Amino acid sequence: MTDNGDVDLVDLAGFSVPNNEDADLVDLAGFSVPNNEDVDLMDVDPNLYEEQYEEQPVIDDRPYSPWAARFGVWRNSDFDFWPNDPIRHSNIAPSRKCRVYFHQSEPSTALFPPLNPVRISALGIVERVGESTYPYPPPPLDPYFYGDKPNPKGHQAFSSGYDKDRLFVAEHYLKYFLLSIPPWQLGPMTHALQFSERSFVPGGHVFSLSGEAHEHRLVYEKERIKVDEDSWFPFFKKDRWFSSPGSEPYDPWSVDDPEVWGELRIALELANRILNALIKDKHVFLQTLMFGKLMYWEEARQKLFPDQPPAPFPDTTVLLSYDFYKSGFTKAFPGVPCSMDAVMNTTEEQYREQLCLLGSGQDWALASIEHANRTREGGRTYTSDRNTERVTLVASLANTILHEFTHALMASRSREDDSYLNTTVRHVIDLYKEPYVDFASQAEMGGIVGIRKPIASCVKVPLLTSNSAYGPDDILLAPHRKTWPFPDLTQSSSLGQLAQEHSAATAEVDIKLTLVPSLWFSMIMSEEFWKNDLVPRKSDNFFHAIDYFCSRNPYHPGYEDEKYKHPPIIEGDPPRTNRGIAEAIADWKLREEIWDQSRAGWFDREQDIWDKSPWGNMYAREKINEFTKQMKEPFDQRDIYICVDSANDQVSAVPWWSSREVQNPSDWVHHAIGLLMLACLPLRPEYMRREPPPPLMKTHYLIASSSKDLIRRAYQIQNENPVPLDCPPSMYWDPLGGGKEEAIVYEKGKFDHFSFLDQVLKLVQHFADNLTVVTTPWLKEILRVEEKIRTCRNNTALLLGGLDLDPTWAAEAWDFQVPEYDPDATSQWSAAMDSWWPVD
Repeated sequence: MTDNGDVDLVDLAGFSVPNNEDADLVDLAGFSVPNNEDVDLMDVDPNLYEEQYEEQPVIDDRPYSPWAARFGVWRNSDFDFWPNDPIRHSNIAPSRKCRVYFHQSEPSTALFPPLNPVRISALGIVERVGESTYPYPPPPLDPYFYGDKPNPKGHQAFSSGYDKDRLFVAEHYLKYFLLSIPPWQLGPMTHALQFSERSFVPGGHVFSLSGEAHEHRLVYEKERIKVDEDSWFPFFKKDRWFSSPGSEPYDPWSVDDPEVWGELRIALELANRILNALIKDKHVFLQTLMFGKLMYWEEARQKLFPDQPPAPFPDTTVLLSYDFYKSGFTKAFPGVPCSMDAVMNTTEEQYREQLCLLGSGQDWALASIEHANRTREGGRTYTSDRNTERVTLVASLANTILHEFTHALMASRSREDDSYLNTTVRHVIDLYKEPYVDFASQAEMGGIVGIRKPIASCVKVPLLTSNSAYGPDDILLAPHRKTWPFPDLTQSSSLGQLAQEHSAATAEVDIKLTLVPSLWFSMIMSEEFWKNDLVPRKSDNFFHAIDYFCSRNPYHPGYEDEKYKHPPIIEGDPPRTNRGIAEAIADWKLREEIWDQSRAGWFDREQDIWDKSPWGNMYAREKINEFTKQMKEPFDQRDIYICVDSANDQVSAVPWWSSREVQNPSDWVHHAIGLLMLACLPLRPEYMRREPPPPLMKTHYLIASSSKDLIRRAYQIQNENPVPLDCPPSMYWDPLGGGKEEAIVYEKGKFDHFSFLDQVLKLVQHFADNLTVVTTPWLKEILRVEEKIRTCRNNTALLLGGLDLDPTWAAEAWDFQVPEYDPDATSQWSAAMDSWWPVD
């Protein structure tokens, strides 16, 4: 391990997106090309800044927010907790089951600056009103000009409890899913570009400089890397590219389109230069990939490394670097010459020959727009209309190409390399199960230069790219690098297969995250950097990364708490002699000071109140959302497994099958909601299990470019096998009745749907008898929905003679809404008033 916690072998670690668990095998990153409907912001009319929000498209009669107008509305978001909002927001939200997106949290956010025109936020000036303090929010963060200086004056306080709730929900997602990277750091990270020593270029996100965008773009065009296709490795050249047939107006995207190839060739030029630099520098990553020792884990452990843990899976393989292999060999066989010594004498020409041999079957394909935009409705296609976004897109695409090529090379080695010097693995292996490098905790070769999975011989590159913490596939904000291997991986992840019980995944290690500023992207995209003889080794420190903006968070195995995730800070002593870094640091400190001052004295206290309230149980609220979405589906499309899972999770907020008294002011709410859910679902006498379908092989037809004779090419990939779904039988238990120790499994006559509704009322009566102080908004909503479900159940029973055959009533009965946030609204039963009475 190095001083910063990263593994030496993988100091080429690429930009990462955490918890990207839904990525399929062809959902690889790519690029986008401007379409004809995009506004050209190179020659910005000063009136455009005001006018661009006046005529926004609408969906379901609601206008787009500015961020949704630019980036679209993401339909797969789990974050739409406020369906009655008058504004259509982007819903770019993180989730355990979808990409880690940034939630714009319009019209309220816990972040600085707020991301919407309503201007409601946790950040702002504190004003005293009596004995309370109320935050005043700052100006909105514009989706184009988020580099503008903040002006925290002249804004309104929170207008409702919903706004406060949004504030803390956004804060929760910021910490838990978005690695605690606050959006106020976007401005400093995109402050400036530097393509040469001659001058700096503004990043393009400051409105006052937008009139000079055309001149700044010319600097980029003049000083960026020059493309020389003749110098490319053969596996990058145009005749290796295909396109996928599509149904949309701009499909198929093809390298025969000059505009498409004009963008793609710049990224390929950069990828080609990076590979050449790795060869010239004899970088340990490429050396290991090309010539490292490929062995079975158990074979290497028994012969050379007895201190290593047993193999995590049968037939697990390891790829051993020269230094690592030699350390074990020398200890096991002292005085015996190491067979891998010859690797150190490998020439540049031998590197190139091996690369070309292993990449000889490599092809590439462009995915369709339909595939790339499958989750978005509305919004413009993301264009590189800012220099910062353009260089980030191009560099990120080059990173993705190298990432996927790394997978393909490893698959080719596993399949074709039969040199005893390089491998002792003799039989065909599963090419999707990659080796663990030097017994690391994670097997994901692309993680060395990026993320995601391999596709043996043909890599399909969509038109969009995702290498940031903030945003879906085509929004590149806050790109970052992260400690590799990732110790906080789940057991199953698209970021690679984790070796369970590995010391790196169990010890309390620091997870280091490093923000990548635009200054670095412009450097690696500049012709001057590649021609600078004063930098002979281009690949050192991840191509001379700017490592000053970092966070370090301890990993606690088996325990994740967003409170332990700290935001990035300025680490070390950055050289102030670099003007770009000095200005970025000054901008950073200005925004950080406003952030800290605006939260002083109230935020921590208010957040603690929210955390302990029913509103603060975000997992339970997500389950409410899932259940509601399913109940609004047509009956034949409703997924009973999701419904039951949501209901059981809610009920389990309190161990309702035990005889404990449920007086927790937060948990009992979700327990009661779970009972209401169960009253809407069919009663099931038996355990149900839905087995996944067998793996399928899909054939993809790819259109060749005009530079080759092959008209179409077909290849097959295997779909990932989904996990089975379980659905237990219906059960009922009265935790307040006592006397029995097991729940009742459903049999006709033992209990019915009304038993769950009666249990809700019994729970409320329990609180009344004990004079328990309860939350008024949740109590009212629970009782309202209980009454509605009971009425619908009674009506259905009368119409159908007691049979529960009507599949439509539950959709109408279930209309539960999370109430407006008001933690101070509490009630206590008053026998004298014969009602719940407000508590002062």
